[in-house]
Amino acid sequence: MLLQISDLSISIQQRKEVIAELRSLYATVSAVCYDSIRVSSTATSDKLLDVIGKLEEMEKDLAAEVESLSVTKRQVLKLIDSLGDPAQKQVLYLRYVRLDNEFRPMQFHVIADRLSYSYRQILRIHASGLAAIDKMSLNVT
Repeated sequence: MLLQISDLSISIQQRKEVIAELRSLYATVSAVCYDSIRVSSTATSDKLLDVIGKLEEMEKDLAAEVESLSVTKRQVLKLIDSLGDPAQKQVLYLRYVRLDNEFRPMQFHVIADRLSYSYRQILRIHASGLAAIDKMSLNVT
């Protein structure tokens, strides 16, 4: 579940890029003025309506994915908050909730620099935090 935030964030970013590209293409097509041209069919306007319909559908899918990300983040935060050790909370939060600029989990050396711990200590804290989460999930089931 922890890595779902990264996966969903990447997917959302990709959808946003595709929607922006399609909007840009639509803007260039719709900017053409057809008033002075006689058109015997409505093929052009039908295609534009199809593009608009597809954009709306993609935006609905994007909204659903954003909602899914929001739910997943709340679940992960609740899970991390249930840990007793503040260092485990910080490391797991930075690793799985605060993503880097490419929406990937923050690297351990970056977390170590940010928290002023050694790289090896971050790995130990991370491992003990994951073990604590596993132990909690075994107790729940």
